[in-house]
Amino acid sequence: MASRSSSGLDGTPTSPWICTHSTVLLSKIALKVMDYSGSILCCFGLILSSGICNALPPNSAESALITEARGQTTCQPSELECDDGNGCYVASAGCDGKEDCADKSDEKKSYCQPTCGVSYFPIAPGRGNFEKITGGVVAKKNSLPWQAALFRPYPAGLGHPPDRKYQFCGGTIIKDRWILTAAHCLTAERLPSRANWQSDVPVSFLSPIGLTVRLGAFNTSNAAAVDQAIDMDVETVYCNPRFNLKKWVDYDYCLLKLRSRIPFRKNIGPACLPLHGSDVVGGTKCLASGWGYTDKDELNTTVLHQIFLPVLGRDSACFRPPFASSMSERMICSGNTNGDLVQNGLNPFPIGGVCPGDSGGPLACQNLTTSQWTVTGIGSFSTLCQQTSTYNVNVHARVGAAIDWIEGIVANGTYKYPPSPARCATNELKCDDGYGCYDASAGCDGKADCTDKSDEKKAYCQPECGRSHFTIAGQLESLGKITGGTNALKNSLPWQAVLFEPYPPNFGYPADRKHKFCGGTVINDRWVLTAAHCLSLDHPEQSEWKANPINTYRNPAGLTVRLGAYDTSVTAAADQAVDMDLEEIHCNPRFSQKSWTDYDYCLLKLKSKIPFRKNIGPACLPAQGSDVAAGTKCLASGWGYIGKDQQETTVLQQIYLPILGRNTDCRPELFGSLMTEQMLCSGTKDGVLTDPISMSGICQGDSGGPLICKNPSTEQWVVSGVASLTTLCGKQSTYNLNVHARTGSAIDWINGIIVNGTFTYPPDLERSPSDRLTVTSFVSLFLMFTCSFLLFSQ
Repeated sequence: MASRSSSGLDGTPTSPWICTHSTVLLSKIALKVMDYSGSILCCFGLILSSGICNALPPNSAESALITEARGQTTCQPSELECDDGNGCYVASAGCDGKEDCADKSDEKKSYCQPTCGVSYFPIAPGRGNFEKITGGVVAKKNSLPWQAALFRPYPAGLGHPPDRKYQFCGGTIIKDRWILTAAHCLTAERLPSRANWQSDVPVSFLSPIGLTVRLGAFNTSNAAAVDQAIDMDVETVYCNPRFNLKKWVDYDYCLLKLRSRIPFRKNIGPACLPLHGSDVVGGTKCLASGWGYTDKDELNTTVLHQIFLPVLGRDSACFRPPFASSMSERMICSGNTNGDLVQNGLNPFPIGGVCPGDSGGPLACQNLTTSQWTVTGIGSFSTLCQQTSTYNVNVHARVGAAIDWIEGIVANGTYKYPPSPARCATNELKCDDGYGCYDASAGCDGKADCTDKSDEKKAYCQPECGRSHFTIAGQLESLGKITGGTNALKNSLPWQAVLFEPYPPNFGYPADRKHKFCGGTVINDRWVLTAAHCLSLDHPEQSEWKANPINTYRNPAGLTVRLGAYDTSVTAAADQAVDMDLEEIHCNPRFSQKSWTDYDYCLLKLKSKIPFRKNIGPACLPAQGSDVAAGTKCLASGWGYIGKDQQETTVLQQIYLPILGRNTDCRPELFGSLMTEQMLCSGTKDGVLTDPISMSGICQGDSGGPLICKNPSTEQWVVSGVASLTTLCGKQSTYNLNVHARTGSAIDWINGIIVNGTFTYPPDLERSPSDRLTVTSFVSLFLMFTCSFLLFSQ
């Protein structure tokens, strides 16, 4: 089409705006025009007054403006202006190989073979930090050439013609046949309420039949041709196979392949794609656009709107409660820094963001070096549009996290993700490659359940002692909270055992109901090491400790050892653990309560071999006679009380404790007559509680559990002690001393029992009277300690 010039109502050339007849008011025809930003201007001879164009006073500023505009071209709604301003051409004729403009700009290479992320029309600037609620501002016409609008037929029964369609989502041009949008836009079923998004929801997607993508659109109430736009049919819908509703809308990506190539031109072109894995720095202002609701009253707009939104960093409110559990690495967050609508008292300022109808549309960020615009995010959902929302959080699918998938689909029509990192059930262990799970009880059963066969790995099934295949929580700078330490990391202490016994008959529990009462340590495939006082039936009062009672022990019938446990409030199977019955109990024949709890060792023989696996394995035994140097920090663990108020815990606890010199730091002037070579001492140097932070150690319920020390040469963990007693659990205690039976002094006895079922000690000299606990020394100690030293849990 040749270039031409139009005339106004008075026969003179018109301004570059389109004059249209508007409202008839008071029998006057009001003529007005609207520029591409939505501002109202009046045609010749008229002036804007209260929204109506009335008579224009002569020699006014408005008259001068109109005079300057004379001689320029006015294009029809379906036309684009030639670059020199001296002609128009039908938008659909751009880049058709035929020159319609004298300056040939309708066939300009930069329009017809566009560089991504370039706009040839000015983009409306943002107003301050945010624009008006949810709607932003009206975009300048043709300024966002990558913007797409998705249309679908009205549902049957609404009375619309079969070929009538409505706009329902946005999208972004990324290639000459490809539109990027949100997967949730294309779901065939209505999305469940957000309250149900935590459940697995089977998802199917719309057929491409009947779907239309409009490109170059500005006002969706007009026909495409009138709006300088073009409608294109969809050939194939490719939504991300990992799209799910477990975490709000994770992997919310969809690609639409068009039936034909996009006719790029001055007002239609692609946005750039980001690099694989790229993210957006918090604080960056990016541009969201679409035809969504423009306020919380859910008023749709037919005119393209835009809003500049600050991207929120991953340390922002968006990644903290109440949103943290729903966010993923495939999401970008934008909105207020703290996510809160209310600032400066009760005024909801500033607020702004995406809303229904904006879904699938672009969040475009400008590269400040190249000035190109990159589609960094896809409109996914917002908290702002809910009538009762008190948060301003907009979530966009992060395009940088999906580039491999996008490129695979565009190039080959398919993309195979590497196996998804597994989310295992509570009774399952994860395969070593991270992409599968297996029932913990199936580990080391001779059948490979993992593709990498790690469930049958020799290192797990025939374990080396003292190795953990899970991270052990790091050593604390201080000794940790009172008596309790910290939660151990699940499965990190594979040698930890817990002993269970039936409730007494008069407690009213079922006969098969049991409770935990002590800890233990796995030392080989049939044997667990614990404390003799845990199995003793004789619990003398403190005043009777000097009586040297003859010990009797529990019957193994009914006793259970749980291995691989973490949370004792659940069943063994649910905890990746296993319950094993006892066959024999072998407590040290020299166990005595004359001197606190000397020779406090007991071995439990299980009825069957322990099913070693990734989370169950033995600790190493020390060499006979070995000791632990004072100052060494070793790890105590168990399910004992976690405070001086004696609060029970069902979750495995751990604490690093410094070893104290037996004859130097363990208060020899007070306890020297009670300590023996069969004991290790840990806690605060000199045993004095100088402040609450120093109150740390073992407590009731930890009895029999391990004190393990790491061999720095081999990195293996050695069970150096067995939890025996403490001074710390008494509410009035002024001392922090933990006593452990020293394993190194009992190795000959342990080996003898395991190999032969018996061990005979060589004759021993009778202890001198000074080794006995005298009445005087006992009374002195009794005044200092008001609780029983023994860590009995019953």
